[in-house]
Amino acid sequence: MLAFFRFKTITKKKIDYGNCERKSMLYLIQSNFYSNRNEQNLIEAIKKKDLEYYYVTPYVDFTENNLYISLNGRNDIFVFGGTMLSKLACKSGWKIGSFLNDNFDFRAWENYLNDHLLNNNGLIINSSKLTNLNIKQEMFVRPITDTKEFTGGVFSLSEICKLADKNIEILISKPIKNIEKEYRCFIIDKKVISATLYKMDNKLFTLNNDKNIELLKFAESIINIWIPNNSCVMDIAYVNDCYKIVEFNNLNGSGFYDCKIENILTELEILYLDK
Repeated sequence: MLAFFRFKTITKKKIDYGNCERKSMLYLIQSNFYSNRNEQNLIEAIKKKDLEYYYVTPYVDFTENNLYISLNGRNDIFVFGGTMLSKLACKSGWKIGSFLNDNFDFRAWENYLNDHLLNNNGLIINSSKLTNLNIKQEMFVRPITDTKEFTGGVFSLSEICKLADKNIEILISKPIKNIEKEYRCFIIDKKVISATLYKMDNKLFTLNNDKNIELLKFAESIINIWIPNNSCVMDIAYVNDCYKIVEFNNLNGSGFYDCKIENILTELEILYLDK
């Protein structure tokens, strides 16, 4: 069966920034990846800053190894989307492109930040062996890498059994109780650019937290120890009167909640110019 792909050429425009003229990056955005709210806020911020963007669809416009649209020789690309798109960006050698690397792995986090991790007493195991464990309660389960194979969370016994078919490396641990709040920090070039509350008492609740001094101090203290990439996303829990790291995520594929997307885009453009 033959597959037919769109082949389009994307051209570059010049943008006037006051007294100086420079070229913005082209932002490739994966279709139907973000929630409606996240996508709407991202597009509004891109348009407000007069930046270039183009929607791409998996298996139509790209795969992990191939791009089926022409960028007309452009190398100034940044992607917003899933792991497949980030892997393509890395392989294509685009300037910035994606921040994905091998450090988005719980095993790497343990080596540097074990005492700061929320689930530092968990067991790393292949999901195919879950049925061999004597599990009698709900458990927290997540992939050890940032593959988005499934979203980490607390799973029932029946749900855990279904994960056995996935045959991937996972972290499993007893659920942490008394988590009051969960936050997300967007970090670019080792600086916290914007922060948001995204969960309160285990329920979705979003609120910008750019002025939360204690949260920012904790995030900065972790940055000074180790982070998986100079630009990444750090999720943080407030539990038992202290902050703990929930996980790190690749910035290219992380939801924004109430982070200030315009500030994130500004820093991405600055990073592009500095490279």
